Amino acid sequence: MNSASNGTGQTELTMITLLRQRNFAFLWFGQLVSILGDWVLFVALPFYVYNLTGSVLATGGMFVIRALPSAVFGSFAGVLVDRWDRKRTLITADLSRAALLPLLLTVHSLEGLWIIYLIAFVESTISVFFYPAKSAILPHLVAARSLMAANSLDAISTNLTRLIGPSLGGLLMGGVGLLGVVLVDTASYLISGVMITCISLSTDRAEERRVQSIAALRWMPLWRDWVAGLAFMQQERWLISLFVTNGLVMLAEGIINVLFVVFVQDVLQGGSMEFGWLMTVRGLGSLVGGFIAGYASTRLVPMHMMTLGAVATGLVFLAMFNASALPAVLVLFALSGVTWVPYAVSLQTQLQSGVIDHYRGRVFGAFGTMSALMLLSGAGLASALGDVLGIVPLFDSVAALYVGAGVVVLVMLRRRQGASQPVEGGNQVAD
Repeated sequence: MNSASNGTGQTELTMITLLRQRNFAFLWFGQLVSILGDWVLFVALPFYVYNLTGSVLATGGMFVIRALPSAVFGSFAGVLVDRWDRKRTLITADLSRAALLPLLLTVHSLEGLWIIYLIAFVESTISVFFYPAKSAILPHLVAARSLMAANSLDAISTNLTRLIGPSLGGLLMGGVGLLGVVLVDTASYLISGVMITCISLSTDRAEERRVQSIAALRWMPLWRDWVAGLAFMQQERWLISLFVTNGLVMLAEGIINVLFVVFVQDVLQGGSMEFGWLMTVRGLGSLVGGFIAGYASTRLVPMHMMTLGAVATGLVFLAMFNASALPAVLVLFALSGVTWVPYAVSLQTQLQSGVIDHYRGRVFGAFGTMSALMLLSGAGLASALGDVLGIVPLFDSVAALYVGAGVVVLVMLRRRQGASQPVEGGNQVAD
């Protein structure tokens, strides 16, 4: 996909004009509302579990349960996403989650804790099918050259909800209780489902061939279809490079997830208030990063932006984790959000534009599995080595992992200069 400027004589699609496109606007608005509801529940439910149990271990189990489905089922889910109608998959996932959440209201005591765990696990499992389908359908909603801008808007909505959702979740939990939280998240799924129902897909040739092959695929054992997807990924060296790149980044993020609170307490001599400030400025920085990624999408090839984003994030982290003054850390953490989002947006765009439509679901499913496993691996390493090596040395390794990810992308650039060209399966939407 060529994201460079096409010349002054041609009109370039901007993020604003993308939101005027009916199909993309329906998907984007639906996701804005849905992710806001997710943040509300994500913040409130652990508090509810802690109030029931008084156990930190039981509360932490919520996060593990939410992460497991992606690690266990992600690759398999991608196989089914490639077999199923993707729009129908998205709608079914939204309606299923909306029907599931009210069951949380049946739990009023410690004896019902297993029900909360089960609902959280099933909801996360359904989401494992939703996100590959969403990523795979996007190239059919916007023009190929607009994928970067579309993914930038997606990042903007995600980080906007990250700023609003946690506070809203806390207010609802404190004021109305679990009932208000469940009603808001349930309504968000219903709104998303309605928005996706309103999307009108024009079937291109690549999608026609994929639909025609579904009948044959249904008679093929799932494991053969899964193996075929793995074989495709192994043949594409540039795709393997993307897996390696993001594997390094997720390993780094797993370390940060475990040790960041310790960093705030032991290095910055702060507490929950300072931690909240840092989360807020990171969200603000990521919001700015989304706009920057959209602006740069007409000037930089995605792989160039990935390299710059990964290396810049690593250098910012190196400076931040070796600083001991809170004001400096606040500024640098905000800057890390600015640099990280262009990396993530470029990565998503490369996967969408470089993988043929027939395999997109399997690629995104496998990508989700790899990301979850590396995230858990990073958390495990941090837990095992935090006391042995110390906080700052481990965070220096986080910076090195990010810079290493940028180097992998740079090597990939030299080997595959044509990786940025649109491939079969993208939607030829007129501007």
